[in-house]
Amino acid sequence: MHRVAGLPPVGESPLVQETAQGLRWLLAKPKKLKEPITAEMLKSMVKSVGLTPSLTEVRLLAVCLLAFAGFMRCDELVKLQCKDIVNDEGMVVNICSSKTDQFREGASLIIARSRALTCPVDMMQRYCSMAKIDLTSGARLFRGIVSAKDGERLQANG
Repeated sequence: MHRVAGLPPVGESPLVQETAQGLRWLLAKPKKLKEPITAEMLKSMVKSVGLTPSLTEVRLLAVCLLAFAGFMRCDELVKLQCKDIVNDEGMVVNICSSKTDQFREGASLIIARSRALTCPVDMMQRYCSMAKIDLTSGARLFRGIVSAKDGERLQANG
């Protein structure tokens, strides 16, 4: 009707726009904040897998412990390649790019060995050993797992 009468659309009226903004604010649901993971939570995760964990369980623990120890983002973990991990007395993780790396220079994280139940270095070594990972390859470090009659193994291509 407004168009036929030569008037501007109702939605462009300042009164309508301010009312709509107020309703969006009034009806908005509060953000549900997630509880941050703690060292105690990680310790209980490690204890819960028992003495003979599966490759899937070890991979999950390796991801969680490495992310926690290195303050890593999910996309940084997903992009990790086998060659980005250097084991020595501790572990060096080479991050090629990150959302927070404005100049795309990359970074090297040094993860110390703690000898505790939640040591990320020990768990990563266990994961690499169980998965038979070649740390010189350019394949993804955390790949999908294939279950077969003879056990679990990593997918060939990641």
